[in-house]
Amino acid sequence: MNEEISYSPYALVGIKGFQRREGALLRVKFTDGTIGFADCHPWVSLGDLPISDQLECLKQGLPTQLGFRSLEFARLDAQARKREISLFSGLSIPTSHLLIPNLQGLCLKEVERFLEDGITCFKVKLGKDLEYQLPILVEFLKCAERHAFKVRLDFNCNLTLKQFEGFCDAINPWCGQIDFYEDPIPFDAAEWSKLKGRGVVACDLHSEKALGVDAAALLVVKPAVQSLDLFGDASKKLVVTSYLDHPLGQLCAAYVAAKVQGNRLHGCGLLTHLVYEATEFSEQLGHANGCLKVSEGTGFGFDELLSKQPWQKV
Repeated sequence: MNEEISYSPYALVGIKGFQRREGALLRVKFTDGTIGFADCHPWVSLGDLPISDQLECLKQGLPTQLGFRSLEFARLDAQARKREISLFSGLSIPTSHLLIPNLQGLCLKEVERFLEDGITCFKVKLGKDLEYQLPILVEFLKCAERHAFKVRLDFNCNLTLKQFEGFCDAINPWCGQIDFYEDPIPFDAAEWSKLKGRGVVACDLHSEKALGVDAAALLVVKPAVQSLDLFGDASKKLVVTSYLDHPLGQLCAAYVAAKVQGNRLHGCGLLTHLVYEATEFSEQLGHANGCLKVSEGTGFGFDELLSKQPWQKV
């Protein structure tokens, strides 16, 4: 690998109980002299190597899948910067849900403020402690019924089939407010086939085993680690989300979402900067009617901020 790669480490501080995250921005000088930028934001809990190892793999010319995708985005960015154009020119970014990572920190008054801003769908992360979370969720679903918004529920494969069936029974009076159930149980084709009839089920493709799950009507795609080329089955709609990464990574995901052809998209999850404390990068983003508003500039944007980063070679 002949690219000259530099990096600038960063930290994102979560709010309302969400965790602190670390990653690195990348500056890549390609052999043709063009320079592009990208994000590298690993999730060790999902099988990614930590950021120090990601950078070492890039140095050795043996990038991981995360690193490879970062280089692909940097190449796109470099080509657009050379032409002095924005990658978002002529594109419309689809609507997104708003993520609620911590149900215990839910404030219905704040939800109502987001509704006034045009948000019409929320995604809730649920853990193993459903007995505690269920009463809070029911109040949230009642709010959804009153205000006519939709809710997406993400279980991160934490339930058994029996637990999920019991959960569905418990919230049945408000099931009309559920847009989809994401990863309710661990990936197993036989078990997932039994989910049919329990509403729309979505599958996050962070596991190779998940590619064999046919029961899912929706596929959740994270461009930070996955190429849309993997998902040739046009019968399944896509939900494109960020990797809960840096705002630069968010914009890479937004670009992919905006390029999805036809009516194959079932909304997005691109407003993830709102789960972190504000930074000088996230302050250049915005949202209106559920759509992410991007940074101005060439390529993926953030021209001035990127020029000021303390870059060091990998």
